[in-house]
This record gives sequence, C-alpha cells and structure tokens, in this order.
Amino acid sequence: MYFLKPTAKSLLDGLLFKAVLAFALVLPFKVHAKETVKLAFAGDIMMGTNYPEARYLAAHGGKYLFADVAPIIQSADAAFANLEGVLMDAGGDVKQCQNPDFCYAFRTPVRYVGNLVNAGFDAVSIANNHANDFGLTGRLSTMATLKKVGIAYAGQEGYCETAIFEKDGVKYGFAAFGHSVGTLHIQDIARARRIIQSLQDKVDVVVVSFHGGAEGMGTDHVTGHHEFFLGEDRGNVKAFARACVEAGADIVYGHGPHLPRAIELYRGHLIAYSLGNFCTPQRIRLAGQLAFAPVLEATINLTDGTFVDGKIHSFIQFKGVGPRRELTHAVAKRIGMLTKADFPGTNLTIHPDGRIERKNKTADPAELRHHRQRSQPLQSDVKLLPKTEVGVWDQIIAFFKGLFGIRDTQLA
Repeated sequence: MYFLKPTAKSLLDGLLFKAVLAFALVLPFKVHAKETVKLAFAGDIMMGTNYPEARYLAAHGGKYLFADVAPIIQSADAAFANLEGVLMDAGGDVKQCQNPDFCYAFRTPVRYVGNLVNAGFDAVSIANNHANDFGLTGRLSTMATLKKVGIAYAGQEGYCETAIFEKDGVKYGFAAFGHSVGTLHIQDIARARRIIQSLQDKVDVVVVSFHGGAEGMGTDHVTGHHEFFLGEDRGNVKAFARACVEAGADIVYGHGPHLPRAIELYRGHLIAYSLGNFCTPQRIRLAGQLAFAPVLEATINLTDGTFVDGKIHSFIQFKGVGPRRELTHAVAKRIGMLTKADFPGTNLTIHPDGRIERKNKTADPAELRHHRQRSQPLQSDVKLLPKTEVGVWDQIIAFFKGLFGIRDTQLA
C-alpha cells in the first residue's frame, strides 16, 4: 500500500480549513451579508370569484391586477399580505350566514395563484372570515395551492398555525391571527405570546399578521378597546399588537376594517393597525377610503428587529382593475393624520410623500430593555455554506494566502 507524502501546501490548506470551521462553529450569532432587511406589506387580496357567477372574475385571468404594485413588492426582501376567500375551481360547501344581506362567499380559481407569485408575494395570512367560505374542502384546496407554488401561509388552527421560510439566507417566522372560527384567535393573547415565543429561537425575523377590529366607513381609528361588528367581538387590536411585540414579534401588521388605520412605533418595533383593502376588484365596496390600497415598506435591523425607516406607497383601487398608483399621496397623508390623532407621542414622522422616519433615532431605555434577545444560536447560525455558494473554501484559503503573501508555487 502506498501513501502520498503530504506537501506543505496541502498541510496549510488543511490547517486553514480547520481554523475557519472551528470559528464558524463557535460563532454565537449569525453573520449576514447585510445588517437590515426591507419588508413589504399589503392588506386584503381577493382577486375575483366565480361564485355566485363567473362575471365577478377579473379580466385576462387577473394578469394585470398587480401591474402597478409589482415593482415595489418584488424589490422587497420578503412580502406579506392577507388572502381572502379560497383558491378552488369549483365545489365546496358554501357557508350559511345568519344575515344574507351581509353574506359574501369568495372562491377564486386556482390558476389565479400565479398572479401572487408573479407579483412577488412570499407569505399570506389565511386567518380571516373568508378562509372558510367553502368549508374544509376550500381550506385544504387553498393550502395545497399555496404550497405547490411556494408561498408560505399561516393562521388556521390545527393545520398551519405558523410558517417558517428562508429567503436569501434569512429565516422568517410568520404567525397569523383572526377572529373567526378555525383561526388562531385574536382574543387569546396568552396563546399568541406562546406561539410567537416558540418562533424566536428558530428564525431571524418574526412577522405577525392579524385580522381584527370593526369594519367599514367610520372605523378607521384605533380605539384601544374591544371592537364589535354585527354583534361579533373582533378584539382589542391595540392590546393584541402590543402584546405580540412584547412577546418577540419584530413587526406586526393588521387588516380587517377594509380601510387604512394608524401606524405606531412600540418599543422600537413597527405596528400597522390596518392596511385596508388592497386588491379586491369585485364584490367589495370601493367608495372613498375603502378604495385606499397602501403598500407599506419597512426596513428593520436583523440583529433585533427594530424599525429603521420605511415608506407608505399610495395606491387606489378601481372596480375590476385592482390597485393603481395615486399621485397625490392621499393614502399616505391619511395614515399620517390618523397616526397623529391616535398615537400623538409615537416616535415616527410620516412625511407627505409617504416616507417614514424615526423622530429620535436613538433608542430610549424602554426600547433597549425589550429588544428581542435569543437564548441560543439559530440552527442556521452553524450552517457553513449556502447551497448556492460555489468554491467558498477556496476563496477563504486564497484570502489567507494573499494576506501572508504565500504563493502556491512556494509550497509545491
């Protein structure tokens, strides 16, 4: 049996490999290529329904619904929204309502999911009062359709309570809550805390969505009390959202009232209390502020999830068309006015063009006390190489050789 005599070059390569490996394994935190991520959020999406009639479907299969907003959604590191109704072509057990005058059931054909993919959405909440419009068959079809195209989803009790997905080396944990049967309930704050805390040590960013609050014209203020609609308690959204931040959520966004509400910086983390309707071209009233369709961009720190800056992009919906850009920034101005009224002391400035900045860029003591701290490194912290990275060890070894002026020919 013959053995090759190790050269000085191979010995040095091996030592460098072991040194870098040991350093990576004991590293107590994940080193990202960037320090922040830019997230995008939108409100209710219901791209059209073939129930009760196919005439309520968007033209061209909804291909152009997101034409104006797609560049913003696609430019984000991750994008989130609320999906109303079910993704199913036919069948299902349509829901029965106590008051037929307020009864709407939405069934969007499966092929329409391609519009969400093409627009750039990464995750959607299905914790809303239309997720069960066609019974369990509809819910299962929705989940299977989203899974097939790689869009994360959450919010159905016993089926998809949370979701974890990874994009560009960053792990996101997503939890969604609602007020309807079958959803993770917005009233159960203790359970929401446990769910959020269970995500913290598994991911880099925790995003929470909630469907709650009263709905319709005149419900655009955050009251700080339980809100009711048609006799149903739809939660105290202020208490819920703040509890989510206290439990470890990095950012919280809401929907349900069908119009925009204020935003707030709470302990350094952004809360958007309602992003209203976003893409609901049929069967949804689009008068006045009900047509406002903001897209919220928020940049947060990867180390602790605190808010850096952001922007409210103003869009308005038109029947059968979807959200289109609004050039006077009326939507952003409205959210700015509501924020001043409902949270006058919040550490945010919303400029007339929609830019969002912190008034005081230095964290206050309360903010520092409540930053999310992990008790242990993530599983991904000790992952040595992204799957897509080729020849990285050669690059690292070459770097050290260059640092010490060593040439391969000297080691042959």
